[in-house]
Amino acid sequence: MEDFVSLTEKRLSSLRIPCQIVSHGTYGRKTEQIAPFFGIGKGGLLKTLTFVSESGKAIIAILPKGREVDVPLLETAAGIGSLRLAKSPEVKAITGMEIGGVSPFALSLPVFIDSSIEAEKTAILAAGDPEISAVLSGKDIEKGCLGAVKCSFTK
Repeated sequence: MEDFVSLTEKRLSSLRIPCQIVSHGTYGRKTEQIAPFFGIGKGGLLKTLTFVSESGKAIIAILPKGREVDVPLLETAAGIGSLRLAKSPEVKAITGMEIGGVSPFALSLPVFIDSSIEAEKTAILAAGDPEISAVLSGKDIEKGCLGAVKCSFTK
């Protein structure tokens, strides 16, 4: 089995992006449990979602946990129609990681980052395991996801 946490650390380190990898022991899908651990509100907590098209093309979307994807906006940004949120078994098959633990830094899929994230001084997202997070600045997330597209796709 691939160690996605190590892949995340290596990617960020090789790009000289300041980051902390933190094991918090709380399953990544429980925002209300993770936020107090880091001493921040929900704004800096991010989610990494996997979307698939009817043709099977997969993309990654990164956005604040308190926001929702406007799918037509994401489809326009990605130039792909008929996107839908991947189901748990699909996420595991596409990324190799569990929902709540998907690290965009350990993948080679197209990544779309909601433009609202850049302003976050401290951003926290999964680092390859649902109980381990990467802590870095919002502006550094785009740098860490090589070839990522920053755009507005949330509501």
